[in-house]
Amino acid sequence: MSARAGRSGLGRAVAFSLEPQDDPLFGLRLALSAPARDRWIVLTYRGDPVAAPLRPLLRLVRDDGRRETFVLPGPILGAARWLGYLPPDCAGIELGLDPRSGFVLERVGLRSQASLFAECMRRRPLRAADAAFNLVRRDERRFRDILRGSGGVTPVRHYATWSASRVRT
Repeated sequence: MSARAGRSGLGRAVAFSLEPQDDPLFGLRLALSAPARDRWIVLTYRGDPVAAPLRPLLRLVRDDGRRETFVLPGPILGAARWLGYLPPDCAGIELGLDPRSGFVLERVGLRSQASLFAECMRRRPLRAADAAFNLVRRDERRFRDILRGSGGVTPVRHYATWSASRVRT
């Protein structure tokens, strides 16, 4: 991975496959070549921006069978990215896709909590202090929400770069 890729927040690229499974809504299982529990995942995907807005769904399956569902950003310029936390008891990642969306998973990256915290320190130092405070308080949910907000959100002044990285032809 180049230094530029590391700075852009995409994480360390990992090999992946999409395996079909017998579920009417979540018909694909995302299989990664590297352990991903207790890590952050960055999905980069593309879809047909002209089709009806069909946003992908992601479901995390826990060891005890619990499921959490997330609505992913729509690829309005042709591509989108999603940053999410994979808990220590994450047993599987499933995707719910509409075939009309033209969804193609381009890249999967994994990030450590330390790398995301370092990015937060660089981009939003006051938010990093808030994150550290919540980590000391053992409020992991707020800690992760602050990291996600700092690492997964682009300020408006960087819109041109943000949009250029998502345009697909």
